[in-house]
Amino acid sequence: MIGAVLWGCQSAPSTPPPFYQDDILTLTNSDLVRVDRFDGSGFDDPGWSSLSTNPGAGQRPVLLKLPDSDDIRSGWWLLGRSHNPEIVAHCTHPERAGQTLTGTPTMIDGHPFTRFEISDAGMSHYRQVRAWRGVTGGSCLSIEHIVQGVRGDVFDPPRTPAFTIDAAMARLEDVNDALAFDNTP
Repeated sequence: MIGAVLWGCQSAPSTPPPFYQDDILTLTNSDLVRVDRFDGSGFDDPGWSSLSTNPGAGQRPVLLKLPDSDDIRSGWWLLGRSHNPEIVAHCTHPERAGQTLTGTPTMIDGHPFTRFEISDAGMSHYRQVRAWRGVTGGSCLSIEHIVQGVRGDVFDPPRTPAFTIDAAMARLEDVNDALAFDNTP
């Protein structure tokens, strides 16, 4: 009798826990690999934001890496957050190498951000960054897509990266689509 009663009961479908959640936003899911440290070749760790001249002035609660990244090319999705009053005041107009960057206004899940694109290169290394900066909940948020690596033709024999820069940026963009803000701007 008890077995028949239990068999007839069905539990409600469970919702998987969010990939990341804090007091401002939720990242519902991602197929990227969550890592604790930035190990890209040729460039320093960007800290909380590659657009910041003070990488230690914030936290990096989420750092994700494309699973097929290698030593030729790697793709990163970074969420940085700073409560530093000076950074918050200049969040959407950061400086880089003494120049104020100009970006394009955009929205992510109904919140205003400014989008920036920057690139850097050395003799054989390169880094391309798409960054969104916005003030939410009294802090400066930085959401960044970073693709970097070394030219494959400098190896003997030449090597081919696992993905193109455009394909990496498209996969990183998918993570932005999984963001949901928990409060008003």
